[in-house]
Amino acid sequence: MDSSFAVGMIENGAAQPPVYTVRDDQLSMGASLGNSTVWLTIRGTGYPQALFDTRIAKQVTWSSIVRYASCDYRFIEPTWSRAAGAEYRDALTPLAQLGTGEFAFHPGYQEHRFRLQGDLWVRERVYVPKYGLRGDPPGFFLEVKIENAGGVRQHLLSVLATKLKPEVDPSQQPERNFRARWEEREGALLVWSDEAPNWVRAFTASRRPTRFGASLDHARSADPLLMAPLDGDTGAVGSLVAEVAVDVSLAPGESDSFAYFVAFEPDGEDATLATLERENHYASALEGTSAFYRQAVDVARVSTPDRTINHGVAWAKVNMLRVMVDYGATGLAFTNEPGVSSNVVMRDVAWFVYGCDYLRPEFSREMLRRAAASQYADGKLPEYYSGLTGQVEDYGLNINDDTPLFVLAAVHHIHATGDDDFAREIYPHVRKAAEYILSQRDSRGLVFCTARGVNVWGVCSWRNVIPSYTLSGAVTEINSECYAALRVCATLGERLAFHDEAERYEREAAALMRAINEHLRDPRTHLYLLAHDVDGVARTDVTSDMVFPIMFRVADDITSKEVMRRLQAEDFWTAAGLRTVPRGSADYHPSKDLGLLGGVWPGVNFWYAFAAAFHDSAGMVRALRSSYAHYTEDPRANYTVPGQFSEWFDGESLTNRGMRLSPWEPPRYLWAAIEGMCGINLLRQRHYEPLIPPEWSWLAVGDLPILDGRLSWFAARIEGRLQFFSAGQPAPRDPRRHYEHDVTHHVRSLNEEGQIVALRKRGELLLCLGSTAEYPTTVPVETEDLIEPGGRYAVSVADEDGWDGPEEAGGRELCRLSVRVARKGFKLVRIVQTV
Repeated sequence: MDSSFAVGMIENGAAQPPVYTVRDDQLSMGASLGNSTVWLTIRGTGYPQALFDTRIAKQVTWSSIVRYASCDYRFIEPTWSRAAGAEYRDALTPLAQLGTGEFAFHPGYQEHRFRLQGDLWVRERVYVPKYGLRGDPPGFFLEVKIENAGGVRQHLLSVLATKLKPEVDPSQQPERNFRARWEEREGALLVWSDEAPNWVRAFTASRRPTRFGASLDHARSADPLLMAPLDGDTGAVGSLVAEVAVDVSLAPGESDSFAYFVAFEPDGEDATLATLERENHYASALEGTSAFYRQAVDVARVSTPDRTINHGVAWAKVNMLRVMVDYGATGLAFTNEPGVSSNVVMRDVAWFVYGCDYLRPEFSREMLRRAAASQYADGKLPEYYSGLTGQVEDYGLNINDDTPLFVLAAVHHIHATGDDDFAREIYPHVRKAAEYILSQRDSRGLVFCTARGVNVWGVCSWRNVIPSYTLSGAVTEINSECYAALRVCATLGERLAFHDEAERYEREAAALMRAINEHLRDPRTHLYLLAHDVDGVARTDVTSDMVFPIMFRVADDITSKEVMRRLQAEDFWTAAGLRTVPRGSADYHPSKDLGLLGGVWPGVNFWYAFAAAFHDSAGMVRALRSSYAHYTEDPRANYTVPGQFSEWFDGESLTNRGMRLSPWEPPRYLWAAIEGMCGINLLRQRHYEPLIPPEWSWLAVGDLPILDGRLSWFAARIEGRLQFFSAGQPAPRDPRRHYEHDVTHHVRSLNEEGQIVALRKRGELLLCLGSTAEYPTTVPVETEDLIEPGGRYAVSVADEDGWDGPEEAGGRELCRLSVRVARKGFKLVRIVQTV
């Protein structure tokens, strides 16, 4: 890759997402930031593109921009210049950016650093305050820090200009005639429309703006030669540009910081002014937001020798947290189109739950309750419900993936959390869904969709938005999911002592599996059919959907390996992952039909990674690594944002053609890493059986929420045998190597290539150090909080070749120690107190 496109990276601690950096001329689009109330997209320039309020499902501001101008110089232009007219005789001298700046992508904000004329250094940060799952401020901050590195005093003006976009979508309440007024007491510019007078925006700053205005002169905000002092005129009506300005005066060596605040309330001026008074505190907002992300992602830590996968797990959690919304009347949820829609799609909820159970299980639980409340009387689940009104839609399908996926997600949550109260609450809905599934079988015992339409009215699969396409009848994907749903319904019935029901669902699941393997296999290839359609035609199309009978354990080992071999073929694979349809297929097109017939959907990669963990550990690593790595490479060419899981890639150019942040990709990544790679199994006595690739010698999990506790372990291949060192609940794999506490937070490494898990029990500390480095490296470790300086200890060390020691050492020597670790290897340091 050309070095001009390189994305830099600043490691941020073993559990924390790295900060990505990129030159400011190498970005096509900026970050997407959200909280429980609003969603903000940022342009490739680093400035806000649109603010969307989830309470009314509408963009409430359009693009914003900050301009800088000097007040110290008289602007003189020739008479033919566009800035020479009488109305611009007081024009300010624009200050242009010099050279190339840098963007940095943090979990809670996007940062831009650059240099202005006059030797002024600027740092801008855009953030949406997020403190939890409910009650977040409805707006965004744009923080500015300016430093005068020159030798003369500088007096300049910083102007935030925001365009109010007329609404042209007839499905939305139109807003076209905007009005503004200056609120003197609060020092804020308020904007509303004749069409929606209670929808009030506010534009202000952390210190009182010195100038303001609202006009129809769009060029003034964009053209540097037309910058003029704002005159306080707010009389214009229409497609306004709202502007507020802050004066800055800096002596040589001085710096100044302030922040613009843009807020919105749908309930009138009083509500908007109350929000300004309560929330306009930019420093505490950033501190609170950063603290929220730092603490929220510090669970379900996954560490491997592959740092790209480690980073993918960390950023997956960030992406998930950003899209969590409080819809008020219908509760906590997320939409599959942030900033566009408020529809909550059932399949997306289900797959989100699979990952969210390890991040915010309370969020999963509330979504499942709302999904259950949306269930039809006959037991079927809708395609989606409106987050605003609760209204449901099923596109007239008698069955699709929504109903079995609801069952699977509900039971997953119960097994992950051990919440038997919720199990008893949700079981009637699960049972009703299972009965509905059984009622939709045909004479062969296969679940059968009767639809004959096209697009969403004729596709019962996850690929349900392909225009002019029908996929119905006995579909292998749906039948595989229904089999799995009946199986887990049986386990839930057994858990709740409904033994007769459990036995029945187990029998019906076994019968469905037999029917799938009898009727939905191609006898020539032994691969699974796509479907038997409504006219009885065997659909032999080869697609990535073959992963479903592997993922849901319908296939036996021999068939699974055959299917995996087909999916591993190079006509399926790209540098960004697995195509939905192989390149040699007659249906293949890299970008048509939303990439569902030839594009690369990363979520398919993550399904494959989960399935491959049991048959092809190298393929699992390839799948987890490839898509996430592609997000961070050449963002300008690929239309990606470092750290964000975009929706789908063109099957040839591998450029992003979908959403810049897709809500249903990150949870599948987290789930595939935890349950696939790390082998967390919720249905067995032994709760973890990782399948570590031969080229890896270690793997670790930290602070994983499971059942009613937290689980940590470090797996190391010592003398050719995998050994587990663990702490927490549930029951350990090996009681002899089980410790009482995970004390990783009390240990600090000075080498970011060193991943640490620290375990402790009475009189003993175990430091587990895994390296992600491509070379042998030294890992300095600080342990002052865990070692008594005056104590005496016996120290033993292990690597792949076995244990050495013990050797005697004093506590002061061990408060700070360093360990040499082989390339992508590990070291275990056991410290036992003797005195």
